[in-house]
Amino acid sequence: MHFLARIFENLEQQPERTAIDEVHGSELRRHDGSALLDLIARARAFIAKRGVKPGDRVAILAPNSARWVCADLAALACGAIVVPLYDKQEPKELAAMLRSAKPSLLLAGSETLAANLRAAWTEHCPIGLFDDVFETTPGNAGLHPIGPDDTVALIYTSGTSGVAKGVMLSRANVDFMIPRTMERLAKVAIKREQADRVFHFLPLCFAASRMMLWTQLSRPNPVMLSTDLANLVQEMATAKPNYYLNVPAVLERVRNGVGAQIREKGGIATSLYERGLAAYDAILAGARDSSTAPRSASRSAWCCAP
Repeated sequence: MHFLARIFENLEQQPERTAIDEVHGSELRRHDGSALLDLIARARAFIAKRGVKPGDRVAILAPNSARWVCADLAALACGAIVVPLYDKQEPKELAAMLRSAKPSLLLAGSETLAANLRAAWTEHCPIGLFDDVFETTPGNAGLHPIGPDDTVALIYTSGTSGVAKGVMLSRANVDFMIPRTMERLAKVAIKREQADRVFHFLPLCFAASRMMLWTQLSRPNPVMLSTDLANLVQEMATAKPNYYLNVPAVLERVRNGVGAQIREKGGIATSLYERGLAAYDAILAGARDSSTAPRSASRSAWCCAP
């Protein structure tokens, strides 16, 4: 059974089980399997009415949400190739990616995102707003057959080192990666009777994010989605995660935040902290002099994770 069929089977067999939690400050907004299937059916009906055919490309431009997840699964269920886009990226950069991708339809999370994109991409394809997408009367179509070599996603690089390039993921690629991701999670996560508390704040348009999402939905295990990166500390406290996917930039923010709080207190706490940093820097300096030491050592590797 391929990954998409397994995800839908899990949602259908456990309709009352929580699949996605949206974290809004101190509040968790739950979406069970039944709710997701309803939203997916609505999005599928919208996509079909716009004339999207199997093999066509459907772009998604929106922040993380349960509706993003449903738009993604709906397009895949139609046999379309999903082109996920970063909603914080400059419109002119998005326009360059879309000229390359040539989608038949773009689903936007808001009119603001759509308007900014239209201004930069004058030859734009039809654009559907989430509010309209998920107000569509749901249909009851089954999954479109997807072969192992069929492309399911076209993911663009950030473009920081040049022109952004689209990377194609086939169904076979995803079918290979999900079991390996499960194996890695089994090694780092503590075995527990209840579901893992998985918090996710990275944009779902990123390749690793999609793999984490699809892996958890395949297990099945609920995913708690961040909705406001500016309120990440509060969201973390609400989510109380067992683990989460991370990147160095966020670890750096955590380290800087801890350092700022300690320095604000002053006194012996600041003194001990500064001495600790100095000692660690000295250790790293000695390690760099050793030919057997890793050259990428950095103080920013430190993090107090939940």
